Amino acid sequence: MQEKVWAVVKEHQLLKKGDGVLVACSGGADSVALLHLLASWREELALTLHVCHLDHGLRGVESRQDAEFVAHLAGRLQLPCTIRQEDVAALARREGLNIQEAGRLARYSFFTETASQHGLTAIATGHHADDQAETVLLHLIRGTGPGGLGGMAPRMGMLIRPLLEVTRAEIEAYCHQHGLDYRTDPSNFKTDYLRNRLRLQVIPLLREINPQVVRAINQTAVLLRDEDTYLEEHVSQLMAGLVRVPAGPHRVEIRWEQFNLLPAALQRRVIRWAHRQVGPGAGQLDFAAVERLRNQAAGRQAFRLQLPGGVEAATAGPWVVLRRVGGTATPGLRYRYTLSVPGETLLPEVGQVIACQWVSGDAMPSWCLPDEALLDGACLVQPLEVRNWLPGDRFYPIGMTGSKKLQDYFTDVKIPREFRDRVPVVTTGGEVAWVVGHRVDRRFAATPRSTQVLSLRLLDGDTVSF
Repeated sequence: MQEKVWAVVKEHQLLKKGDGVLVACSGGADSVALLHLLASWREELALTLHVCHLDHGLRGVESRQDAEFVAHLAGRLQLPCTIRQEDVAALARREGLNIQEAGRLARYSFFTETASQHGLTAIATGHHADDQAETVLLHLIRGTGPGGLGGMAPRMGMLIRPLLEVTRAEIEAYCHQHGLDYRTDPSNFKTDYLRNRLRLQVIPLLREINPQVVRAINQTAVLLRDEDTYLEEHVSQLMAGLVRVPAGPHRVEIRWEQFNLLPAALQRRVIRWAHRQVGPGAGQLDFAAVERLRNQAAGRQAFRLQLPGGVEAATAGPWVVLRRVGGTATPGLRYRYTLSVPGETLLPEVGQVIACQWVSGDAMPSWCLPDEALLDGACLVQPLEVRNWLPGDRFYPIGMTGSKKLQDYFTDVKIPREFRDRVPVVTTGGEVAWVVGHRVDRRFAATPRSTQVLSLRLLDGDTVSF
């Protein structure tokens, strides 16, 4: 198993010498094997490891015993360990989520916060090939495109999954070979959740047809993920001549005639991209909604169409306009992370990732989408942070005169109060540098005279499957 994992690490550059890695450890076989494996590479790669465990508070004494097991394991390996208890049931009620969604949010908020506090560069989880097959089937049953069928990527922002190409059976064999004890969560054997039913009922039936079904599904996921990445890059190159984004947020305008000349595959991607841009919390478009909009646009007649997530699509002269007219919010979010520069920073609270890279001034793009920003490296104070907005925040919006309170800016551009916490803010030296998806502060904006430019891009975090 070690050789297979090492091949994944090398191919996807998951680890480099001197990395600081938070190891998410539930106490199950997969995370125990991952922790043991990374600990065995600690000296060779000069890794700094930090064990993390979240007690979800759902199984009483058993949950506490899991936490004690992880703490004891970390102690035996002489590794620091952070354990937190979270009332996930209360979080689910407060945020209107199901238990699984609330647990996911609690875990990854905790992991990202802890990694930031300790200056760690990666968060390693024990997701394996069987998890990947379950994720792909789950997306297929619910309805998805190539992005969903691509499953989980080996790397997503700070998140790395070194075990993604080894099976559950291989992991359990590894634990047996090395005499590793692990915990078993009884809830994994209940068929109340769809994922468990896939694991316990559907995949065993598929194995009767093809004993290598997990490998086949995983290989298909790799092909679809690579092709999806290529097409997304191609779509982003189309945007400069195809769409415009007015000064106000929650609105994207698509050139009607030019859109109708695109192949169906690219039309669908443009629609999904535009839907994501109209504002935070817009949710996902299903196949039927995408096709309704495509068919309306092809009719070349004026139309008005309601889309999921409180988004409306309508014609306006030569444009098809998508704008937010309502939707569901998640108020009261609180988050603050150190931005990985260069690198990717996961924002689990809002399901997004901010990617940063340095570019030279002469290679600076001449045009930016609203989910991109170019900052002058000479004006930045490290470390940069990303967080929700705070009362009293003020910035100097590019294209406007003077300064403006962020609260007033949100009012001016008609962002409802309940959505404002979902708009990330990038800061440098405590000052707002970019209201993500909206405006750059002109004090930090790159100019043609900038020699070193920090390019930031907001990415969709939908590929983060847990």
